[in-house]
Amino acid sequence: MGMATHSVETWLAAATQRFNDTGLSGIRVEAIARDIGATKGSFYWHFASRQSLVDAVIESWERRETENILALASEAGPAEERLAALFSLVTSRARGRHGELTLYADAEREGVLAAVERVTKRRVEYVADILGELGFSRADAVDRATISVAVAVGIPHLAAGGWRGSGANLPTTLLRMTVADR
Repeated sequence: MGMATHSVETWLAAATQRFNDTGLSGIRVEAIARDIGATKGSFYWHFASRQSLVDAVIESWERRETENILALASEAGPAEERLAALFSLVTSRARGRHGELTLYADAEREGVLAAVERVTKRRVEYVADILGELGFSRADAVDRATISVAVAVGIPHLAAGGWRGSGANLPTTLLRMTVADR
């Protein structure tokens, strides 16, 4: 197979799969080349370095796991329905995504801290803006949004450690706790 059959998209898809399965540390040029039956030369035809591939994976993750989800939630209607949709989308997508389990811990070492900070800020601001629509002060909305995002990010960590929850509907509980005392 020549270089033309191993497009940027092929490399990115394989790297994204490794990110989802094992985290950023799994994005190794040699291993991905084996996964797709390519040579390292094919990789360097498309990417300047491993870091440029990691950056492309994180850019794709940011679009898929933040902007696309926020866009879907935004279609849900009134403020509380948007929050309910967001929490439902986030908790349903959290399963089986090992990459995000290690992303926050690995961000600085992997050179993607700025992107992770940007994503976290975007997520918190989105939730805080909705809470502002529901009548919370900006300071309270940001505090509640920060806690909500932290819970949503932390749930996969609990599940990876064997936690199976209380049986409660997690998105509903998260919504109720986020907008309590309104």
